[in-house]
This record gives sequence, structure tokens and C-alpha cells, in this order.
Amino acid sequence: MSGGNWAFNLRDGSPERLNYREWRLVVGWESTPPRTPGRFQTPGVSYLIEAGYVFSRKFEREHQAADIKIDNTLLLHSGIRF
Repeated sequence: MSGGNWAFNLRDGSPERLNYREWRLVVGWESTPPRTPGRFQTPGVSYLIEAGYVFSRKFEREHQAADIKIDNTLLLHSGIRF
């Protein structure tokens, strides 16, 4: 499960909270350079790629009756670390 929580004030100054939640089904691959045991060395460059399906996405407001549901989606994430 993934998501977040944000607090803010409405125009009239009253406090409000917004929650976002989602479920993810993700598979991925990561390549890291080999390390020599017992020796300190920089990690080097690693590559990663992930693909997945994101579902049950929803925005919920604390003081608002109606929640906002968002369609399911595909996810593609890639990166390089050094």
C-alpha cells in the first residue's frame, strides 16, 4: 500500500486533511556491480527498472462526505544510481 497525507486550511480558515491511498503490484530488476568482500569501495553505478499495476486509488477528505476514486493505471519506473 502506498499513499500520503496532507493537512491544509480551507479558504474560510478551517483545517482539512487529504489522504491518498493506492495498492501496487510491482515487479522489477536491478543491476549492481560486484563488490569485493572485506574491502571498502564506492558502490559504483546501478540500474533499475520496475513495471506494475496500480489499483484501488482514492483521495479521502476528512470533513468532506464524497471520496474521489481514480481509475487503475500501469506503472513504469526506471533509474540510475551512482
